[in-house]
Amino acid sequence: MNTHSSPRLRHWARGIAALCVALMASTGCGVAGEGTGGALVSGQIEGFASVIVAGQRLDDRQMQARIEIDPAAPAPLPTSTLRPGMVVQVVTAGDGQPVQLMVRPEVAGPVDNVDPASGEFTVVGQRVKVDGVAADPTLLVGLPNLADLAPGDRVVVHGQRDATGMVRASLVLRDNTLAGVRVSGTATQIMPSGDALSLHGLRVDLSRAQRLGPVAREGDRLTVFSPVPPTGGVLAAATLAIDVPPLSEASHATVAGLARATDAPARWRVRGVIVDLSGLPPGDQARVTEGRLVVVQGRIDGASVVANQLRVLDDTAPPVVEMDADVGEFVDARRFTLRGVPVDAGAARFDGLTAGNLANGVPVRLRGQIAGAAVVATALAARAPADGSTFIQAGSVTDWQPAVQRLRLFGLPFDFQLSASTVFEGGTLATLADGRVVELRGSLAGNTFTVVTLAFASPTSPLQLAGWAVTVEPAPGGLAGELQVNEVDLLWDAATVFIGPTRTAADLSEGRAVRVRAVRGAGIAAPLRALEIDTRDTLPGVFRVRGTVSEFESIARFRIDGQWVDASNAVFDPPELARALAGAYIDVEGRIAGGVLQATRVSDP
Repeated sequence: MNTHSSPRLRHWARGIAALCVALMASTGCGVAGEGTGGALVSGQIEGFASVIVAGQRLDDRQMQARIEIDPAAPAPLPTSTLRPGMVVQVVTAGDGQPVQLMVRPEVAGPVDNVDPASGEFTVVGQRVKVDGVAADPTLLVGLPNLADLAPGDRVVVHGQRDATGMVRASLVLRDNTLAGVRVSGTATQIMPSGDALSLHGLRVDLSRAQRLGPVAREGDRLTVFSPVPPTGGVLAAATLAIDVPPLSEASHATVAGLARATDAPARWRVRGVIVDLSGLPPGDQARVTEGRLVVVQGRIDGASVVANQLRVLDDTAPPVVEMDADVGEFVDARRFTLRGVPVDAGAARFDGLTAGNLANGVPVRLRGQIAGAAVVATALAARAPADGSTFIQAGSVTDWQPAVQRLRLFGLPFDFQLSASTVFEGGTLATLADGRVVELRGSLAGNTFTVVTLAFASPTSPLQLAGWAVTVEPAPGGLAGELQVNEVDLLWDAATVFIGPTRTAADLSEGRAVRVRAVRGAGIAAPLRALEIDTRDTLPGVFRVRGTVSEFESIARFRIDGQWVDASNAVFDPPELARALAGAYIDVEGRIAGGVLQATRVSDP
């Protein structure tokens, strides 16, 4: 699967917190009801194996995903950019295969104010609550905590409205490249002319709006979009759309979310869908109250879902995160990502592997819980891809058998077979021995991994970064510490050379422009250590970075040891290098813009 390239989504692969909201991914339920038609699944993404929504495991291989910021122009979205906490509507075919997934944020736009103490902030007048209840945590993407959010920052907020109209957030994404304002909610104070209304305190001017669907009425749930923020408390809408769930496209539905009362005792509204509980036992009906988290399954009957299964969730139970993915941005067991989500596996129970087996590209299965700005893994297991698929595995060599060129890696249950065509990097066959730390690329068939490339762990060439320092965290005494530059984690210590006013770490501060030369220490799990940090006020012009391409999406987006690169306008030397970037060892020259190295030249060293 490809990862995102849209500027609007550029930062969704970093930061994070609070995953896998509202619902457990372990219901094991199929789509309920009779008939052979397709199904609607509406709720928040809870995990990935492929995509888990409302307890349903949905195969994303043939699924078309789109994101709706402007209802008049939903944008295509690679499924690999999906994140836990996103609110989605999925339509499946009669065979259960998902054919369409629509990502639908509740609010998007500039932040008005932030109150970290209460866990609340406002976006274009809309009140947002973070971590409302234990069973409905908030994933933060692009900011380490709520206190890091500032007025004027642009955010995309996923979640659902409670009875007061506040958005109970499941995902908050800070993305200052975001253009436009989106607000979904309940319409009130509609002018007789229909040219103005209110959305939870925001006055909306509809005089020039493109109107999608029927005429808006009091109490309708709708979405408005504007390319510009409100002026004088009034949003000039470019698009108005009445939110009508796509019930006509399916015969069954699974809907998960907050129960909102209607004027009928057995009828509730969940995610904008009317669910009729009258066919369920009275005891089950009585368990549903205003604001409870529920999962409802049933058959579609006109404009409602007639329930035949109901699950009421415990508001006090933290949700379980479940993810099948390949390790990315690996530093050590406490610092890596899965699908762009930071993970801390330092205290995890390992099953079928060890912390030493972790490296970029290693396939794993995670279970854990949300804690602040990361997912804390409680269990991490080896995940063997399908036979014949290529992946990476790392670890310490054990049971090296030179005669048959076979070895094992500590903690893993299968054999690694070398051959005459195996390519060695950083060493030779003669230097292979038990205890050596290696990284192997190849494919698994049965219980044998055929090794295509074997790389010995060793220090890399210095990496150069230029950008703004964030999350600067000095250790006690100030002689060592951590920071981030362009989303790359770095350590400094007493050997780091500082260039600046005082020539010490005292010159480091949040938001300070810096230039960094860093190197990864010996061992695949070693962190990046800063050799030199230049804290002078100006950033350099041309930069040169040498390293191995990872997380390759296209020539417009890939990494070299943590640094994002855009080579879409670069000159390639030789030209054929442009068609073989994935995994290549290259030289890149260019300029830093927005934390990304905009390459002007890419060459084969």
